[in-house]
Amino acid sequence: MNMKTYALLIIPFLFITSCKKKQEGNNCVGAPESAIEGVWQTQCLSSSSTSYQTSVTVLCSTLSWQTSFFSATGCVESSKTRILTNSGGFFTTIGASSSVSGATEVDISNGTIELMPVTSAEASAMNASSYCGMSNWTVNVKQSVSGYCGLDFYGYHGAKSFSVYQVVSTLLYFGTSSASFDGTSAAKRFNTLGSLGYVKSQ
Repeated sequence: MNMKTYALLIIPFLFITSCKKKQEGNNCVGAPESAIEGVWQTQCLSSSSTSYQTSVTVLCSTLSWQTSFFSATGCVESSKTRILTNSGGFFTTIGASSSVSGATEVDISNGTIELMPVTSAEASAMNASSYCGMSNWTVNVKQSVSGYCGLDFYGYHGAKSFSVYQVVSTLLYFGTSSASFDGTSAAKRFNTLGSLGYVKSQ
């Protein structure tokens, strides 16, 4: 699966609360987001001979996500090749969704998207292909790729999208794009949930 295709799958899942509520310790007290505060993770997802896995961390007014890519199926740590992260965004809770029963509407601002090779072989391959237009990739060093090679679906650091989220049983779901509702404005807010669920791990 190429990075642009992957971005189209995961960017609608990126969100953080923009809360003016009181924060105590690791809890956003009294905020609607307190129900989803914590670390959520997908199952290992495989495609052909590769795999990837994403985790999302929600802490009141902050969110970070990390996707690890592997050169083999099964998300085995020894086969990890690169890590894609997003941090520093914001989101504002709007209220109950009018189109998705039980879901909550959120306006999302992306953070900084960074990519990091974790093996010498991966860094060399990325340099050889000028991946994302860069040829100075270094092992275990992050580089900003916001707005490059389709990794930031909404275009750049701080770009806004309009989404929804919902917890169904033990799984957290986010909105997904469709032809008429691509999340680029409030009128085009995602009106369906994606099929990828996140399990709370912490």
